[in-house]
Amino acid sequence: MTCTRNVRWSQCHALNPGLFLGRNDNGHFEVQAVTGKGKEEWIKFDIVQQNTISQPTSPAQASPAQEAPASIESPKSETAAGADSGFPARWKSMTSGAVRTLRFEGQYIYGETVLPEAAAKAGMFYLLDIKKDGDKYVGKQNGKLVRPDGGASCSVAWPIELTLVTLDRIEGRGFFPPTNTKIDWNTCTFSPPADWQTFTWIPVR
Repeated sequence: MTCTRNVRWSQCHALNPGLFLGRNDNGHFEVQAVTGKGKEEWIKFDIVQQNTISQPTSPAQASPAQEAPASIESPKSETAAGADSGFPARWKSMTSGAVRTLRFEGQYIYGETVLPEAAAKAGMFYLLDIKKDGDKYVGKQNGKLVRPDGGASCSVAWPIELTLVTLDRIEGRGFFPPTNTKIDWNTCTFSPPADWQTFTWIPVR
């Protein structure tokens, strides 16, 4: 914008940086400013150049970002576990009868034992965290045992290996106490003690 002060009574003068009230008037642009005497006046400018100022695009208006490719391909064979491999979610032990929910994600298998409602509310749990290692899966079962009266508890961490993982059968072994074990709640020891136990899991249909 420009204006020329060619007569004494012209209102044209420079504007200090800041915010002003403006309006269009027949091809001119008028700005309301305060003169040195404290009087508000409308100063008329000629428009010599104009550019369109575009509004910034909000995240909601932006086009969706392209999804990055997965870093690990979904397994193609039935012996390689993956999130989209079609593995069942619930598995039952043929040795103990325990039911587990399993989640297959790339090289990892995560699991949780389904417990009676009372035991779960008391804080008892068993969680699996297993990773593929060569031709088998190796990891741990972390858990917490709670005495029936709720007066004591023991935390446990037992190694576990899966030697066969298919859509219809999982075989392996874990360093668990036997099913008939007794717990010393003061020392969190087992009698008989933990030992390697083999197991077989099949899908719950």
